[in-house]
This record gives sequence, C-alpha cells and structure tokens, in this order.
Amino acid sequence: MGDGSKDRAVPSESLARVMRLARVQGGVLSRGQLRDCGYSHERSHRRVVAGEWGSWEGGLTIPMLDQPDPDAITAWKGRLRVGPTAIISGTLAARLDGFDVPNLVPLVLAYPRAPHPVAGLRFIQPNSEVPDRSTRYARGLKIRRGPAAVMDALSVARPKDFLQLLDLALQRRWLTGPLLRRELSGRREWWIWGTTALRRALEYAEGGARSEAERRMKLILQRAKLSGWRANHPVVNRCGRVIAEIDFAHGATMLAIEVDGRAHHTSREAFERDRVRQNTLHELGWVVLRFTWEQITRNPLGVEATVRRALARSTRKGVSGGVFLRRTAGRNRGERPLVRAFGAGHRQLLGAAASAGEHQVRAADGDHARDPLPPGE
Repeated sequence: MGDGSKDRAVPSESLARVMRLARVQGGVLSRGQLRDCGYSHERSHRRVVAGEWGSWEGGLTIPMLDQPDPDAITAWKGRLRVGPTAIISGTLAARLDGFDVPNLVPLVLAYPRAPHPVAGLRFIQPNSEVPDRSTRYARGLKIRRGPAAVMDALSVARPKDFLQLLDLALQRRWLTGPLLRRELSGRREWWIWGTTALRRALEYAEGGARSEAERRMKLILQRAKLSGWRANHPVVNRCGRVIAEIDFAHGATMLAIEVDGRAHHTSREAFERDRVRQNTLHELGWVVLRFTWEQITRNPLGVEATVRRALARSTRKGVSGGVFLRRTAGRNRGERPLVRAFGAGHRQLLGAAASAGEHQVRAADGDHARDPLPPGE
C-alpha cells in the first residue's frame, strides 16, 4: 500500500516541478525540460489533446492563471530554441525593455549558430559575441537594450517596416544622429547585417526631419524655394524649459507648420498632448498650419500654395524679422521677458500683450530667415 501511494505521488511531484518552471518562463517549456522534470511525453500529449496545454515547435506552452504575456512567451521560445547564449533583440526586446513599439521585427541573436526556425521569430547569427554593455536581463531573459534593439531591427527590416520604425524612433528620440554614428562604428566587429540600412537611418536622423512626412514636407519647401524655415524648432519658457517644438517654424512671420505622419495619433493620450501643444503655440502668437500625410503625398502643389498664401498674409500684417515684445509701463528696461523662443544666432522674445497701449512691438534682426532648413538645435 505504501509503495502504491509513492507511485501515485510521482506524477504529482513532477507536475509541480513543471508548473514552477512554467511560471518562471512565461508558460513555455522545451521537451527536454519536461523530461528533466519527470513528466512523460504520453502525459504531455494527453493534456495537449484535451486542450489544456498548447504545443510549439520545441515543446509545450502552459496557460498561467495570471494574464499571459505574448512578448514573454515569444521570447522564451527563442531562448529555449537557441540555449543560454540567446539574446533577444529587435522590436521584441524593445517591448520587453518598456518601449511602446509595434512588434514588427522580432529577433533572436544566436551565437555561434542559428537553430531551426520558430514561427514569429527571426534568428540572426552575429560574427562574434555581442558586447555585454548593450544587454541587460528582463523577465529572466538576456535582451538587447531598447535603442540597440531598435537599431538591430532597422538593419534587417523590410522597407515598409523600416520607415515606420525609423519614424517612431526619431519622433520619440530613441535614436539620434550621434547615437547611430557611434553604433555604426562600434558594431563592425560583430554585426554583418544591414550596414546600408543604418547608414540610411543616419542620413535621415542628421537631416533634421523625424518622419517620412516631415522629410517630404521639407522637400516641398525646398523645391518651392521658400526659405527661412527651421526644422524641429524648440520654444522655451523664461526658465529655459522647452514647452513646445515646431516641426517647421518661420520665425520672421511667426508661422508654424505641423505635419501629421501616416501613424498620427495612435492613442488618445497622444491626441490630447497634441491639442495642448497647439493651443500653447497659439497663445504665444504662432499661426499654425497643419498638413496630413495624404495632403503632402497626393497634393504637394496644394500644400505649397497654402503656405505661400499664409506667408503673404503674415507679411501684409507688417510682421517681419522676428518679434520682440517688451512692456513700456510698469517695467524697467532690461527686465527678463515673459517668454522666449530660440532662433539661429539670437533670441526672439515673445509674450502676450495685456492691452494695445501697454506693449510696444519692434522688429528684430531677421538674418536667420534666409537660412536653409538646418536641423533643430
């Protein structure tokens, strides 16, 4: 009787070991791990047939009681397929590192050799071991840090995914020109993929525009020979804090162009932030033109005409060369202005007039209006 009780306890103990391991690994186990836990293939197969467990190319998936994490499940499949040397990268690693990015290019760096494929994953075999400084651990997995993971994804992404991912990375400042340049020089020893793609990303990053829509808008302005526009123009308050950034700013006429990309307003929060930002610019005296992706790509001549009309109206109002507002009553000469916006080589001091007789407007030096479109400072 004692022997029979011991026999019946063995499956229970092995199942407990399986469940403990599954909780650590996001519910994903390999066939070898099941054998090590003493859980036979026959018992595993019965649970799969009954619909209690799932199967994948290298083993089984066990639903956990808490909310399942699809990213962790996918990443653990790659980790178990490669072994302890696996490094999760691409958009999958960026998501595990807390970046809000669509999982367009999930990668696993497999050194010294790549395994058999797994659905939903792409295995990349580097030249040598990946430097530890660009990795960290998350959820028991070794992952590439967010910016490095995004660059790995860009280097092997399809053209459509490349543009979408690059736009997002530049807009949210995950990637910058100096960072891309440093990464390009540092990865030559161990990475053999996508150097041309990363050089293209570097050109975009150093060009000033942060999305494909902004790059096309910049070309419209250049081809129309409409000078004086600055890309990514920061507007700061009197404490030096950036309170808004304009996609394209014409400081001589206080005219701003805002560009909506293909994936504009992906969330309610982004929509609300955009409206607050636009209202702030209006309060500071900027006239804001907004163009959509469809307008820029399908009707560039119409966009050009709208900009020309807005420039003509602003010029007729007599605003030129930037605006300085200073209080003539109740303030001493030389006091700090209310608001300022940095331009090229000088400052524009902005404010809201309390009454028509209380403020005096004078023109400032407008040399920067003749500059081409440099990147924002």
